[in-house]
Formats: sequence, structure tokens, C-alpha cells
Amino acid sequence: MNWKIIRALLPLIGIVIFIHILQSTGLGNILDDIAKIPVFFLTGVILISFPRVALSTYKWWHVAKLQRIKLPYTYMLKVNFIGTFGGVVTPLGLGDFIRVPLIQKKSGERFAKCLANWLIDQAIELFSLFLLATIGTLSLALFFPEYRSLFIPVVTVFSILLMVAFLFVGNQRGKKLFGLLSKLILPEKYRNWLDEHLDAFYDEMPKIRKLLYPFSVEVLMYSLMFLQIYLIAFSLNIKVPVLWFIILYAIASLIGQIPVTVGGLGTREGALIGLFSLFGVQPHQIVAVSLMGYIVTMLVPAATGAVLSFTLKQKS
Repeated sequence: MNWKIIRALLPLIGIVIFIHILQSTGLGNILDDIAKIPVFFLTGVILISFPRVALSTYKWWHVAKLQRIKLPYTYMLKVNFIGTFGGVVTPLGLGDFIRVPLIQKKSGERFAKCLANWLIDQAIELFSLFLLATIGTLSLALFFPEYRSLFIPVVTVFSILLMVAFLFVGNQRGKKLFGLLSKLILPEKYRNWLDEHLDAFYDEMPKIRKLLYPFSVEVLMYSLMFLQIYLIAFSLNIKVPVLWFIILYAIASLIGQIPVTVGGLGTREGALIGLFSLFGVQPHQIVAVSLMGYIVTMLVPAATGAVLSFTLKQKS
């Protein structure tokens, strides 16, 4: 089968899983649960999204500052909202890539340097989620032996990613590795082009130790996001200790990153049903929490980004 066809069909897997979950848990039950959330309470939870995105933007802005990419924080905040919109409406969140040309145009820096900035930001986001999920799988292994099988694959993948980051983030080390790979893979006529862009890519590349601070900010941001969703669960009288809620939701969110769906729909809900059954949460309840959590934490910022994207086009 053609790879393009496979790539187009992959997101449908999660959608099929999601439809099956809706049917098996009962769409009516899910809607009844959503209707029970007090409007004033939900409004307060929604408002938390804006300082949360501001915190995430601060992390991104700090990375740009380390790279000596000079941009106003307010502009990066606007672009971050627009990137959220792009990420929500595309498989794998690839639409978030729109941030690269936007900051390149505003800053006047080379494209490869802005690309490095975006990749570092994405890596910090992924590693932060992996850290919380690793804590979650370790906790499950200690308290619920039947879930021990989750720990080894998560830790293994996390370790591999950390090793890759260590190898490629270092300026000289990364250039040497790319150079070696280019000799093995690329024809000679493309190597000079790659060398030129590598110089821009690694220009002012931060050392790993300097990225620990933005990494800690991102962990805080994720914790705040899962706390938002916890508040939705709390309004439905779902009684799960807050720390357990955060780390279990982190595991489900990581599973939702598997590229077989859009926005994690289906795979995330399937994982949540299994994980929260440990605390006696009914499937229709956790699916309702997941849907409202996605609306609050992703769709609301994405809608803001859609409006800001329109205003940005009007100005240009």
C-alpha cells in the first residue's frame, strides 16, 4: 500500500476507537455528566487556560533569549496561541510549525536558527510529559502490580530520547554527528548546503544545563493543565487524589501522542478508562472529563489563536 495512503488513514484509527468508546459508554451518559458541571465553575476553569499558556510562552521566550533571538514576549504569546490553533486542526500537531516562519519574519534571524528554537521547545514539552508519565508508571508498578508492564517501555523510550537529545544538542558534538550521517546518506552536492544550515541551526545553541530551568517551567505548566482537568472531575464528584490524577492523566496523554488519531482522541480516552477504573471511576464519567478537558485546555486557546491569526493576517 502507498505510504501516502497509510499516512492519511492512520488518524482514522483513533477516530474509530473514539466512536466505539462513545457507543460502548453511552453518548447520553456522557452528555448527562457534562450537563452536571456548573457553568460558573467551568468558566473559572477555562480562565486558568490563559495564565497557563502565558507560562508556556514564558518558557519558550526564555529559550529564545538563550539563543539571542530578540522578540517581544507579547508577540511570542500571540504566536503561541496561533501555534496551538494550528496544532489542534492538524494530525500530530504539525500545524504548530507555523510558529517558525512567524518568529523568523519578526526577528530577522535565519530560518534554521528559528527551527532549532521550535524543536527545543517541542523537545522540552515532550520530555516534561515523559517525566510525569514515568513517575506515573513507577507509582503504578509500586501500588498496582498488574500495571508493571507499562513502566519498562516508557522508561526505555524516555532514556533513548534523552540520549538522542544529549548527542545532538551539543554544538560540536551535534555537528559532527550530522556530518557523519550526511556522508552516509546524502549525495556530495547536498553536503555543503547542509553544512551551511547547520551553522545557523547550532548558532547560540543552549547547553543542556541551561535548559533545566525552562524544563521545570514546562513541568509546572503540565501540572497546571492536569489540575484544570482535575477540577472538572472534582465538579462531577469523582474522588481521585489529586497527585494520582495528575500522573495518571500524564500517562494517558502520553499514549494519546501515538500518531494514530487527531488530538489524542480515542487512544487517550481508552487509556483513561483503564487507568481510572483503579479508583472506581465509571467509563462515561472519565470520557466526559476527557472531552471537557480537551475543550478547556486545547480548543479554547486554539479558538483564541484562530482569532489572533485572523488579526495578524489583517495587519500584514
